Amino acid sequence: EECAADEASLLQTAAHGRSKGSLEAQPVSALEVAGLSEDLRRVNYHGRTGLWCNGINAVGFDLAPKGGRGGYTVPDKTALQYFHDQGCNCFRLPITWERMQTSLGSDQAVPVDGVEETINFIIGMGDYVIIDPHNNDDGLRYNGRDANRQDFVNLWKGIARKWNGNPQIIFGLYNEPRYG
Repeated sequence: EECAADEASLLQTAAHGRSKGSLEAQPVSALEVAGLSEDLRRVNYHGRTGLWCNGINAVGFDLAPKGGRGGYTVPDKTALQYFHDQGCNCFRLPITWERMQTSLGSDQAVPVDGVEETINFIIGMGDYVIIDPHNNDDGLRYNGRDANRQDFVNLWKGIARKWNGNPQIIFGLYNEPRYG
């Protein structure tokens, strides 16, 4: 089960550890804010009998879902590296349907710029990425149009063809599957 953590609460900027009057900010973890010095791996990872997937959402490709293939932001590599260094080894990558395919009904995955680079960065750190089709409140719609069962099957054909065989990639079926 993926670890749920709010990126905003974990990646805060503060003048933590800086001299008085310094305006330079550095990221601090929620554990540091709470006064705990243990890192995420030691707190949560207990080998084969414990949690194996400790992580957060790598948001950006799911933002502004009505923006079609535009209007998104690419997850920040510095933030991904920071959380990896804190013990995260699993990053959920929510992506709107429109940013995974160029047209409804296609059986090809053609992600927007930055998706493949983000996936490669995460797996390059030795971590896992959960590809999570996620249209927020639009559910099983593509540009406001209801998707049918075959459209959904074709979406997954494309995703499976593009990323099959990589043991560091986990497929999340669909988040908030309403409508369609």
